[in-house]
Amino acid sequence: MKWIHSAQAPWLLSDRPDVFTLRCWAEPGAFVSMRAYYSDPYDYLPGTGKRLNWAAAKMTLLTVAGDCAVWTCEVPVPTRKLAYHFRAEDGAGRVLWLGREGVSDREGDFFRAGYHFGEDRLPSWSGKSVWYQIFPDRFFGGPATGDFVPTTKNVWGGTLDGIRQKIPYLRELGVTGVYLNPVFSSPSNHRYDTLDYTTVDARLGTNEDLIHLADELHRSGLRLMLDGVFNHASDRHPFFQDVKARGERSPYRDWFLIHDFKVLMTEPAEALTPERMKKAPPYECFAYAACMPKWNTELPAVQDYLIGAAEQWTRVLNLDAWRLDVPDEVSPAFLRAFRRRIRAIQPECLIIGEIWTDPTGWTQTGLFDGTMDYPLYGAVSRFLLKGDVDVYAFCDAMNRREGLMTRSMQRNQMLFMGNHDLPRCLTLAGGDAGRVRAAWALLCLMDGELNLYYGDERAMQGGEDPANRGVMQWDSQDAALEMERFTRETLALRARLLSSGTESIRFEALSAHTARVRLIRDHKEYVLFLTNGRDANFTAELPDARLLLRGERFALWETRL
Repeated sequence: MKWIHSAQAPWLLSDRPDVFTLRCWAEPGAFVSMRAYYSDPYDYLPGTGKRLNWAAAKMTLLTVAGDCAVWTCEVPVPTRKLAYHFRAEDGAGRVLWLGREGVSDREGDFFRAGYHFGEDRLPSWSGKSVWYQIFPDRFFGGPATGDFVPTTKNVWGGTLDGIRQKIPYLRELGVTGVYLNPVFSSPSNHRYDTLDYTTVDARLGTNEDLIHLADELHRSGLRLMLDGVFNHASDRHPFFQDVKARGERSPYRDWFLIHDFKVLMTEPAEALTPERMKKAPPYECFAYAACMPKWNTELPAVQDYLIGAAEQWTRVLNLDAWRLDVPDEVSPAFLRAFRRRIRAIQPECLIIGEIWTDPTGWTQTGLFDGTMDYPLYGAVSRFLLKGDVDVYAFCDAMNRREGLMTRSMQRNQMLFMGNHDLPRCLTLAGGDAGRVRAAWALLCLMDGELNLYYGDERAMQGGEDPANRGVMQWDSQDAALEMERFTRETLALRARLLSSGTESIRFEALSAHTARVRLIRDHKEYVLFLTNGRDANFTAELPDARLLLRGERFALWETRL
């Protein structure tokens, strides 16, 4: 019999130090009831020979995903440490226990959770933001005429002041913040290869322009998120150039991960091709790109240099959020120091990590408030945008996500249909705007930090990088205006619906192409029908149901419980 628990995420979760969320995975239908018995590990009953003073918490069935039923409960932990085990009963009245040594028909050993020190609290404002992500060179302020085909090297000429001029547009659209791709000095158009972390790239403007933009956003009621690239730098960075010139005599020799100083100092940069960097790299870099050498983020001096720059910008801009690039390649010691030092300056600063996998190992260890939710993107894009998986795989993936995270964790995940690393959502959908609207309606209904990639609200298309980084289309074509109208409508609806948090959400397959999402929030049930086909029945079949929003591939209903 499958009955799984381990004293770690995602079975043991915590959003605050005095409450634990306990979860068990079991075969669907295996049990009719389940309880968690818990105690402080040293709270012994008098005269019992160290028998623990157990309390009981009833567990509920949270969700079913494929061959896994997820049972859950919350238990108070006033002393911040816990002993616990589980008791379950099947349909025939048989009682089983689950402890550290496995499943037994007798009460036995128990799991232990060590002292929970707790992490910084989550920002009070997070959980329902709508970020508007801008690739700064391509938004506004460049040439007014002429065709521009994006390449990996060309520059259009967008500016920070151009972004500032469009703040009224962003407010009218209904977003609540701006997320900027890198803006600091760099030789490239993407600026993920930094030359100077303290200076804005001159092609975008000046430090004063960034400060002016931040001030204007804040005066307009909008927040600002910056992209922190602390895994690697440009090979033209002066510290790396010093190592290249002086080798082991450089004071920065340990700031990078150098394997062969002789090759670094003598071999021309053009010889360090990706193939060469795969076979015998003279130094470590990002993605076999020799032009982006990797920082030694374990080194305290490197931490002070990089985090010091981030501290400076957090203070000067009164910054609301950081998104950290490829943090799974950055030292955990760096990430902990970054969080601690940034929060000391701005206690309400949100920190999001670019993690492409399960977030629990990153959010439950105090490294991030949330991560970019790529597993969610994968499920939504494959079912609704591309239509290359059936409804059963989609529902399993979405219900599995529900079983991995607490409500608080979900509220700090970044939800998106596109970004600078992905093909445009309309392109993935084969130009079918109905597919995009269905996916967007789902994301707008869910708790989280929603991210809208510039131009998606105006039906822009583009494939893999660099085609997905085109110039913002400000024209008035019908398709662009219709998608913008729909975006405004859904964001206004989201602002109303997310006035309170989600209590439960469940995804159900109705047919091979149609799913039903049932979400409960503030004494109301919202029923969202989604299809990647065209033959769906979108009737709610609920008493007093009211249609809120409808498209050719979705319908959203509301009813009071």
